[in-house]
Amino acid sequence: MSSFNIPRKCILAFSLAVFFGAAICSAGLLVRHAGVSVQSGPPVDFGIVGAGTSPAVLSFTLYNTGTEALTNIILSVPTGYATGPNPLATTVGIAPNNEETFEIQLLVEVVGVKDGNAVISCDQLEDFYFPLTGEVQAPAEIRVTDQGSNEIADNQTVPLDFGSGDSGPTRSDPDIHRL
Repeated sequence: MSSFNIPRKCILAFSLAVFFGAAICSAGLLVRHAGVSVQSGPPVDFGIVGAGTSPAVLSFTLYNTGTEALTNIILSVPTGYATGPNPLATTVGIAPNNEETFEIQLLVEVVGVKDGNAVISCDQLEDFYFPLTGEVQAPAEIRVTDQGSNEIADNQTVPLDFGSGDSGPTRSDPDIHRL
């Protein structure tokens, strides 16, 4: 039989989390995305984005559910991600029963699946890990051909001949109606 030495603040924080229907990561810390705890759940999914487009940015909320301020908070993200335009405050602590919103973005420069753990560290608690996943895909290749099967190359400098067919209706056309 194993025995565990669990600090009182862990038991209290866990009890409060169970009472309010939320999972707790460790004493005094809770992280949510879209109102759902990211503790031991499936990875937070950034979806699929195209290379060279705007980065996918997701917001998270860090709650201090403990009885003392969380200080020296550091957010580390895996390769392929960056802290977003609204990063987690690292020098300012989070008082008890307060929260801080932060963002993480999926970078879009390199094609591929991006999996890994974000880590939140602070002086008062053990590191808190939560998984991230997302995919960056290469832009779709567009194939352009003339009326036959001749492919028109990217950045072609030779003019294309569109022929001399009907250029569309003229002002004297009886089928044009003015409003």
